[in-house]
This record gives sequence, structure tokens and C-alpha cells, in this order.
Amino acid sequence: CLALETLKVLICLALGFLCLGADGAAIAGFFCVIGEMMPIWHKMRGSRGFETAALCVLILSPLTFAILLLIFVVVFFGMRYRTAARLFPTLLYPLIARAFSINTNPTMVLLSVGVVALMVFSHWKNMRAMLEREEQRIEFGKKKHDGEDAA
Repeated sequence: CLALETLKVLICLALGFLCLGADGAAIAGFFCVIGEMMPIWHKMRGSRGFETAALCVLILSPLTFAILLLIFVVVFFGMRYRTAARLFPTLLYPLIARAFSINTNPTMVLLSVGVVALMVFSHWKNMRAMLEREEQRIEFGKKKHDGEDAA
């Protein structure tokens, strides 16, 4: 599935680039994320779009992706909440993309802010659950079974 998803995003970004250059690739990536989140053939019920957005960033700006991946890993292992690990790099994406981009144009900035808005919208229930301490933390290592000593 990941290979097919990557191929889909790659084809969309290439077609966008051929039509409108870098702006076209960014616009195509934005609509790939929307299509992943609200597919028509599934009655507008799709995934959260995080993986598709990450693939778009990886293809369009590998350095930005590497920095965002580092933030994801630090937050994931630090806080152990999947939602927080996804949202921290997402919220920082426009700033990091602007800081490490050679050619910053208004279209790219607008689309990066749009991606942030989409991600916050799609993770709203998860954010509420995390803030209300209802989201389960990711536990690493061996789990204790009922009746084991805590020694």
C-alpha cells in the first residue's frame, strides 16, 4: 500500500510540476492530501492524511522532511502520544519550510498553512482526547500481566 500511495503522490506532483512548475507540484500535493482525507468514492470518509502529507513534503523538500521527522521522533518517544507526535511537526511545518527554503513564494506559504489547517481539523477528536487524558500513551517494552509482582 505504501508503494502505491507513494506512486500516486509522485505522479500527481509530477503532473502538477509539468503544468505549473513548483507551484503546480505544491497545489497537486495539497489536493492529494484532501483526496486522502475526503475521498468521494468512500462518502468523504478517509484517513487523516498525515502519511500523504509527509510523502508530499519528502518529495518536495527532503531537508524539511528530515527536520520534521526528527521532531516527530523526539515528540513520539518523549511524550508517547501518537497525536502529539503528528501535530508538533505539522504545526511547525510552515515555519521550517520557510526557514529552509531557497525560493519562498506566497503559494507555498499559503498551501503549507492550508495543510496545517487540514491536519488540525482531521485530528480534532484525537486532540480533545489527548488533552482530557483519554488517549492511550504508547508503551514500549514488556507489559505486566495482572497478578505479577511490581518488584
